[in-house]
Amino acid sequence: MPEVAALLQDYQSTSEISRPALILGSSGKRGSGSIFIARLLVHDARAPGRMKNPNLLVQGMSLLALRQAGALEARQSLSLAWADKPDRPALVSDVQGGASSKWSAVQEADIAGNKILIRLKGYPEWQWPRLWILALSAGALATMLYGTFRSGQLIRFEANSLDRALTTTENRLAETERRENAFFENAGTANCETDFKTGKLLRVNDALCELFGYSREELLNMSFLDITHPGDHHLSTTALVDENGHPRPSVQFEKRYCRKDGQFLWGLVNGRLHVSNSGEPLSYLTVIVDISVRKRDEEVKTMLLRELAHRVRNTVQLVASLSRQSARRARSVADYEGKFNKRLTALSAAQDLLFDTGWKSAPVQGIAERTIKPFLPDDNLSGEVSIELPAVELPTQQAQTLAIAIHELASNSSQYGALATGGSVAFTGKVLPTTESGKQQLYIRWEEKVPRRIRRPRKSGFGMTMLESAMPDQFQGTAAFTWKNTGLVYEALLTLDAFG
Repeated sequence: MPEVAALLQDYQSTSEISRPALILGSSGKRGSGSIFIARLLVHDARAPGRMKNPNLLVQGMSLLALRQAGALEARQSLSLAWADKPDRPALVSDVQGGASSKWSAVQEADIAGNKILIRLKGYPEWQWPRLWILALSAGALATMLYGTFRSGQLIRFEANSLDRALTTTENRLAETERRENAFFENAGTANCETDFKTGKLLRVNDALCELFGYSREELLNMSFLDITHPGDHHLSTTALVDENGHPRPSVQFEKRYCRKDGQFLWGLVNGRLHVSNSGEPLSYLTVIVDISVRKRDEEVKTMLLRELAHRVRNTVQLVASLSRQSARRARSVADYEGKFNKRLTALSAAQDLLFDTGWKSAPVQGIAERTIKPFLPDDNLSGEVSIELPAVELPTQQAQTLAIAIHELASNSSQYGALATGGSVAFTGKVLPTTESGKQQLYIRWEEKVPRRIRRPRKSGFGMTMLESAMPDQFQGTAAFTWKNTGLVYEALLTLDAFG
């Protein structure tokens, strides 16, 4: 069968996809993308002992199939042969039925013996460029459509990715803002946000409202200078900018604030600058801590240190004066030592009283009792001495001066007066009505009772000078001695608040 062998040889150059379907005569039809419309069943050359069909059936061979076989020429004939005798009526019917197909390349077929002669319809050669142009155009269009489709897919993918990223960022920003607002409102400290340019309060929390006594609505209509103590306005303006006029990124300073009820408080201000994306200052986020208690403690501490320095200086001066006066009138070193130590003891008694009261004041009654005790047998105040003084508190300097004066009275009495001769002493006093100047006066009287008459000293010593001049001068008052037959009487009128 040379014709069949030639046909098979021609088909060897076809693709692996088309060749099996055309040569081996697969009974199954191709899909929508197949280039074969009809099928050709031929003798299976690879298995000579088998036949795909007892008859060689040509049924509607496609144009492209015959073109690939090299037989697509106008009115060209193709002769095929087979070994077995065909069933002529059935073969003619099949061939004629295939030739009537719209897509068939077979025009007519004639069977003679064991051969079949097929005359083809043919196809003009000039039609092929048009088909290839159409095919290429369709391919290009398909490629463009596919590219557009893929580009659209990529764009949609990128858009979806950006949308998801934007949504995630917005959610994070919302969560951050929610946490910041929650911290701002519930931190437990007085918080506010102030406009950098105008100073207007933009946000306040409940703690700030409670601290200053204003409602939230009232504060939001005010500036930070409205709640600042007038004396500290300059601190608020200078603390926010540096020497070059640039806003500070963070600030911390102390200043006074005014409450709604008129009271003022001390506040520790901690501020952080909030800027825009371009770096322009927008506002200050501020935390205010009430430090009024600490400032009062600091003021008390400062006052105590100053008072201590003043008291130490006065005490040293007083001790130096006692030392000079004692040395000037001492008959011997032993006499000087005895008198000086006793005067220091009286001063120490006053110091003890002041220490007990925190160096604020000392009671007149207590000063007298502690000063006189050392001059009595067994420190017993009953019997020989009676003390009845009003409940008056003296400031530090007056208390020390009065203690030295009482010491001199008791010392003289123990040497020359009632305490030396077995007599008695009555120390009394009272507060007089307030004078026209608005100051109180204390009247004190030291009266001795002696069994025998005493005489006035010929010369005055330190004690008399202290009682007649030094003490009245410090109290802005007057004092006088009177010597009676029954004993010494000392009277003094002292202004209580001369140092108040």
